[in-house]
Amino acid sequence: AAVIDLKTMEILQTFAASTGRNFYGHGCFLPDGRLLTSEQAPDEPQGVIVSRETGSMKVLQTLPSFGLNPHEIITSESGQTLIIANQGTEQNPNGLSGLKSNICWVRAKDHKLLRTQTIESGLSVTHLKTDASGWLIGGGHGNSPGGPGILFSISPQLKTSFLNSPAKSVSLTDGEISALSIDASRGRVF
Repeated sequence: AAVIDLKTMEILQTFAASTGRNFYGHGCFLPDGRLLTSEQAPDEPQGVIVSRETGSMKVLQTLPSFGLNPHEIITSESGQTLIIANQGTEQNPNGLSGLKSNICWVRAKDHKLLRTQTIESGLSVTHLKTDASGWLIGGGHGNSPGGPGILFSISPQLKTSFLNSPAKSVSLTDGEISALSIDASRGRVF
């Protein structure tokens, strides 16, 4: 990974995943300046969230993701809560054996698990966006390669709604939904 100066587009620093692990998705900065990265050992589905000091990129803590294969980490609008997308891919010697995706809300200051939302079986959640009102939008893919991307929302009251799922196939994309944006002023997702 690299730290890049946005004005000059110079690479200021490079750093590697923590020992024995690979970067497995996204990172995010916390209001206090720490960087969080999702990391995983190649042969273990139980990935971790690694907290780093941003000056040196020194590892401060290794924290649980509360699921399998953490991919994206975002913060709530206030920065007080982490929202983690756990892909949920289980591996066995013959390849994939199932998907157990979840989304976890975790208090940023002490990494206490606040709640977990299990996502429909057979779906892999990889990308998240949230807005100031507490809506969460998620995207990902199904268990079959090349199948349609999956898009869903979770209301502030934790009601999950799918635009498409294995049961309601709406072909938006061939494969994973890999980027999301919310236009809160118009109530739209792109």
